[in-house]
Amino acid sequence: MPAEWQSMIPELPVNDVHASQSYYGELFDCRFAWCWPDGSYGAVIVQNLEILFYRCPSPVPAHRLYIRVTDVDQCFNRYRNHGAQIIEAIESKPWGMRQFSLQDLDGHRLTFGQAIEITKEIGRFRAPKN
Repeated sequence: MPAEWQSMIPELPVNDVHASQSYYGELFDCRFAWCWPDGSYGAVIVQNLEILFYRCPSPVPAHRLYIRVTDVDQCFNRYRNHGAQIIEAIESKPWGMRQFSLQDLDGHRLTFGQAIEITKEIGRFRAPKN
């Protein structure tokens, strides 16, 4: 039997590690974890997840992250009210996810989603009962 995967940690290229740590701290309530003395590599922590940043020469290649959350509408309202650059408004999708996307300082696309129940009527969605 293969070893169990325990976690996956995104490692994002950025123009400025300190600026990204501040941005993620302010917008997503991430905590500063650490940063190398020369500012070339660092991390933030949000709840039990870690995000790594490394300094990359411009132009920074954009990455995509998909983050599942327990209340996507709450996240959307909070991030929009804190000035996030929303690039895809919140919407219930036919594949059973309610989601929205934003773009960070370096052009990375973060999509936040929550599983929803698809009803028999086409185009009707509702969040699953917990």
